[in-house]
Amino acid sequence: MSQKDDRTTRMLRALRQRRWVAVLIVSASVPSGIEATTSAVTGLASALIGILVPKDRPAVVQFALVSSSAYRETSEGFAASSMHPVTTYSLDPNPPPFLVRKPIFQVSIENRAEADILVTDVAYHVDKIGQVAGGEPGPLNPAFTYVHDLEFRTGVQKRQLVPPFKIPAKSVGALKLVLETKHPDVGLCWLMYAEFITSKGAAKTEDFQLVLSGHPEWARGL
Repeated sequence: MSQKDDRTTRMLRALRQRRWVAVLIVSASVPSGIEATTSAVTGLASALIGILVPKDRPAVVQFALVSSSAYRETSEGFAASSMHPVTTYSLDPNPPPFLVRKPIFQVSIENRAEADILVTDVAYHVDKIGQVAGGEPGPLNPAFTYVHDLEFRTGVQKRQLVPPFKIPAKSVGALKLVLETKHPDVGLCWLMYAEFITSKGAAKTEDFQLVLSGHPEWARGL
């Protein structure tokens, strides 16, 4: 190894221990690239980004409805508006009677690390809420692993996975997630994404819209 390469290795090792310095260098490397060679700046920026965003951070590789759910995936504007369409999960208007009338997702998370990780929490980041015309809620099949209640509000809603979900090293683990709400109304809309908190960092889904119903006041006693 040359003396120059040895100095570079020592510098990157030091920056791994002081990531705030790496942030400043990445920011400063953009304007200074006008005077430096393109390849040198690109190489340094790539190395520093590798420090700031670890390659072994977990990733969501699947977030999809299971076949036993009466929900369907479409692309619609938020709350049936003319806004830019987003991936939307809503109840099929005419589902077969044997399907579960709740959104049930299979979530597959890839563990890229050399050691096992634990998925301990899910943080639901809600950007907007709204409402459309919706149907009555149906019964929930209790056979699934994780059931989370969503509040009808914006902001971050953190829910624990009990027990934590373990994913072995260098493998993909799949869990099922059932979402419901106790809010007393129907046709409720959430524009959101789900972030899965693990012992090795967080993995999140793309933004999506969820449309579901709680148990309306007028349905009590039926």
